[in-house]
Order: sequence, then structure tokens, then C-alpha cells
Amino acid sequence: MQEINDRLKRKLGSNFNNIASYYNKHSFVQNNISLYLYQRFLYKKIKKIKSVNQNKLSLLEIGSGTGFLFRILISSKLIKYFNKILFVDKSKNMCNILSRQINNHKNISCNLKNKQIKIISSSLEKLVCNDNKYNFNIAFSSMTLHWTDNLVLSIQKIKKHSDDILLLMPTQSSFHEVKNILTTEEQNQIFMNLPEIVQIKNIAIQNNLCVYFVKKQYKYSNIIDFFKSIKYSGGDFNSINLKQQNTKSAILLKLLKHKEFQNLKEVTITWHFAIIVSR
Repeated sequence: MQEINDRLKRKLGSNFNNIASYYNKHSFVQNNISLYLYQRFLYKKIKKIKSVNQNKLSLLEIGSGTGFLFRILISSKLIKYFNKILFVDKSKNMCNILSRQINNHKNISCNLKNKQIKIISSSLEKLVCNDNKYNFNIAFSSMTLHWTDNLVLSIQKIKKHSDDILLLMPTQSSFHEVKNILTTEEQNQIFMNLPEIVQIKNIAIQNNLCVYFVKKQYKYSNIIDFFKSIKYSGGDFNSINLKQQNTKSAILLKLLKHKEFQNLKEVTITWHFAIIVSR
């Protein structure tokens, strides 16, 4: 099992590197839910901290991708409240794209010139946090922690080095429109296992954290478009579980023949998310 997990992690890293240049075009779900997380939680959290803390703030982002949060902080001008930011992402190519954005902003704006902004290409598991420079006011992560080897240890590691945390991940309840048509075996062949709601609730309770659950529905041109959006935003359903291609083709054909997805009509797919925040 560990060998399979290692192969999946290597494949995952390769996927995100391969799609980095066109990730922004296909990551509308990731961007939409991250924007919701910012508007509903992060903006208020920053303002609340600043009301009692006149010092400049520090921010850690796990799974920074191509810099969606960075762009939000720039456009909202909240970047002015921070003097130290650490962006962490497993994909070197995505880190390079983010680095170019930051450098471009440094060249045209004095708001970034005196800030300590660092990018590290690393998984959360391999990130070394053994001194005070890895202590942050806020830790933010959206659509990343479900990729980690151990969700409990990952959250505890982030919590240890942050005063406030704001973490979001999809849950196993997602995609019921597709899953209800398939057998459990077929589901396992095209979808990775996501965190269960009960598991997330227990983690929150054991670590004195709050948890919220959000349901979002997204429209796709057809069922094939749904799977393409997963593939081209890094989570390639054709490779996540390393199954044979002809098996997946048979499953896709079964879905296309189902009355819900016939004639390649527009489909609505439900995503369920868990949001974990500090008390």
C-alpha cells in the first residue's frame, strides 16, 4: 500500500507540473471556492487581527498554486498588512509562475519591495519548520490538504506554527450525481478517496478547532467536461488510481449512456467542502 501511495504522490507532482501553464484556465472550482473562503473568512480574520495588533502580519499558504491568493491580496490591497509571506507548493512549475508574478509586481509597485516574500517548492510533509521564522499569524490552505499523507498530522503541523488557521478541502460526499450511478468498485477506479465528514469533525474536536461544511454546485458542458476539468486542474482521474485505461473507458461509457448524462447535455455536479478554522 505504501508503494502505491508513493507512486500516486510522484504522479501527482508530475500532473501539477505538466498542467501549470494552463492551470488558471481550468481551475474555476478551485478559484471560486478560494474566493469564497477569502470573502467569508479571511478578510474578516485579517481585519480582526489588525484591530488588536498594530504590527505587520505574517502569512503562510500551503498549496499556493499559481498565486490566486496572492492576486487577491494585491487587488484588495490587503497585502499592505503583511511583511512576511511564505508560499508553499509541491509543483516547481507553479512556484515559478508565482515567482514571476511577484517579481513583476515588485517592479511596478513599492508595496512589495520591503516585504519578506518567499516561495518554497515542497510538500507539507517535507517542509522543515524548526525555528521561529516558521511562526505565522495566519495559515491558509485551500484545496490542498486532501492530497497529504496524513490529514491529522498535517493539520497539527500547520496549527503548531500559526496563531490562526483557515483550511479548506473537498469531502467524500462530493460528486454524488456521478457516484450514485456507479458501483463502489467503479467509484474507486476513477475517484481518489477524499476525507470523510465524520473524520474531519473528529479532527476538529480533538484539536480544539471549528469546522463548517459548505455545498457548492458547478455546471459543466457535459460529463466529459467535468472529468476534463479535474484532469486539467491537476487531479487526473485517468491516473490518480493507476487503473487500466480500458476499465475507465467502460465506466465513462456507462455514464454517457445513463439518462442523466445522455446527449452530452449540461450537467450540474455538487462539491462538498469542509472549512476548518481556529476558535
